[in-house]
Amino acid sequence: RKKLSDALVGFENKGLIITQKNGKVYVSMDESLLFASGKTNVEAKGVEALKNVAKVLEQNPDINVMVEGHTDDVPMNSDKIKDNWDLSVLRANSIVRILSIDGKVDPKRIIASGRGEYLPIDPTKTPEARKKNRRTEIILTPKYDGLSLCVDEAKAKATTRGDGKLGQASDEHYKLIQNHLKTNIVFSPFFQFTYGEVMMS
Repeated sequence: RKKLSDALVGFENKGLIITQKNGKVYVSMDESLLFASGKTNVEAKGVEALKNVAKVLEQNPDINVMVEGHTDDVPMNSDKIKDNWDLSVLRANSIVRILSIDGKVDPKRIIASGRGEYLPIDPTKTPEARKKNRRTEIILTPKYDGLSLCVDEAKAKATTRGDGKLGQASDEHYKLIQNHLKTNIVFSPFFQFTYGEVMMS
């Protein structure tokens, strides 16, 4: 998260907010930073911010990226765009192209998605609420590749109780899980949840 904040210092609180929750980092960008009203092409100031995000992502290949578009509940009035859901997906696609083509982030790491008007920050019908809801979120999550295999291996080698059921795994196999997590997840510079939290999930 700190690396993102450093890279986006000129944009934070100017249409861009970085938060961390549920083991993920969210980069929330207002419509005003990225798009003209009802449009899908990213404007120059938005391109600059996205390129800065891409630089950080290039240096951290252990992070998966979801780009999630959101709109307000005002119906679209366009021959080219069917509805708000369509608008949110098209905007996410535009951002993905900048991250992967201009920014050189591996496309295999990126998902483009759209929520339309259906996940508002503020459900009231005021202009202020609708402005909040018109946003795009870049959601960063650590890769869990190999975690399930590691846990399964530890379980398979766990000690067996007298009734034939699995007992507690030996210290050796808990260490196997712990070392895998520390290498691949816990000490990622973006994510601050603990080994215990991962094991409970």
